[in-house]
Amino acid sequence: MINMALLKNISKLVGWLTASLVMIAFVIYAVLFVINWKDQPPSTLVTEFNKLYQNRSVIQDRGNAYLYLLGFSGDPETDPMELGVRRRDWILQVLGDTDISLDSDPLVSDYNYKDKRDESVADLSEACSTIDIHCLTALETNHEVIQHWLGSERWLLDRYKALIKIVDFNEAMPFDVRVPLPSYSVAFEGQKLYFMETWVQAKLGDTEHVNNALHKDLAFWRMVLENSDSLITKMIAIAGITRHLKLGNLVLRNFAQTKSRNIIPTIWFQPVTDDERSMKRTVIGEWLYLDRSIRNATDEEHGPGSLKSLTCDESATDCLSWYFIKPFWQPQDTINLYADQMNTISILFEAPYTELDDVLIRARALDEELNKLPINTYNIVGKMTASGSYENYAQYAVRVSDVEGVRRAVVLASELRASTANLTEIVTQLETSAIRNPYNGEAFEWDDDLKAVVFTGLESSERGRHAILY
Repeated sequence: MINMALLKNISKLVGWLTASLVMIAFVIYAVLFVINWKDQPPSTLVTEFNKLYQNRSVIQDRGNAYLYLLGFSGDPETDPMELGVRRRDWILQVLGDTDISLDSDPLVSDYNYKDKRDESVADLSEACSTIDIHCLTALETNHEVIQHWLGSERWLLDRYKALIKIVDFNEAMPFDVRVPLPSYSVAFEGQKLYFMETWVQAKLGDTEHVNNALHKDLAFWRMVLENSDSLITKMIAIAGITRHLKLGNLVLRNFAQTKSRNIIPTIWFQPVTDDERSMKRTVIGEWLYLDRSIRNATDEEHGPGSLKSLTCDESATDCLSWYFIKPFWQPQDTINLYADQMNTISILFEAPYTELDDVLIRARALDEELNKLPINTYNIVGKMTASGSYENYAQYAVRVSDVEGVRRAVVLASELRASTANLTEIVTQLETSAIRNPYNGEAFEWDDDLKAVVFTGLESSERGRHAILY
């Protein structure tokens, strides 16, 4: 028979241990609470970021390509610039509200031009969504479809031509995740159509038209690249430049028999500048997004957008959890931390191309160092949310730096076509060419199956491999 006294003693011991653990947990929580009693003031870097943003040059409305893009997806009868200005004014007016009513957007919805396309045009557009041998084949075998496309969507072609004539770009918007973005996909469809016209002119042998058209398009997207205030826009500019170079390469293949280096646009020979690939302006804009998001999330008067509302409106348990962890999240310290991270990334990627492989490794190491900081009991939640930021932003930075390798590969392929070399001599010419991989100074690769010059950049996965058709 079990000794009842023993059971009572065990029960008392369990109760004592439980009470002790609760007391220890309470003491630890109280200590952490005291440590996290006060948030930090804005750092010197935060002050600098705000000043740099506020001191940007002002661009008149009709001289700002961003506003034109904001209205680019309106119907064919719309003036994109006028619509873009109205949308900007609408955003500024409603942004102070607790919610943006999308129903009041002057652009109710993007013009659905694709539903009006012939199936043959839709198929051609789809074939050139990826610029490869399938796109080239489609261009070579669909002359009548190209002509029909140019005629049926002349409004889109004219709209794109008007866009790339604009020489300034400024994202004249508050940095808020609720602000609608321009419909860049429609602009890229305009770019595709622009290259259809350039392809036709190349077939006619009009080198002057082709050269001028290529120069205008690349000059525009490089201007956007340099003046991007957000990560999304920086990546859009990279996409525009990469599409330009690969489509432009296909266009210049029509002049392969001329054996002339003069058909290559002069702007293709101009390396990506430090200002164009710099991440400084972009990370400031990205930081402003985070700054506003964090402030909105922690502003209990903000309504539906605040974390308090998002949690306490769901359940009492979630609400209790929010109040439990709230003391360990210091908004301003988190904002300061993000500013430090982004500034570090922008400085790291100012390094020469030959050092960027090591810089990428360094970015991963910085995240690992951040993950080793649980001992730092101040702003625990803020540090957890910032974990992984270095490598995430580094991946975008290498996508920017990779575009220089694509440019070089396209110039090299174009120069090889203009030479007297045949395919059996290509590998030798690649090895002896002065045009080299920007990261390691090695010769570009040759894909014998695709008959393409290959550049493998630092961006991970297949997106980092660029095959430029010879």
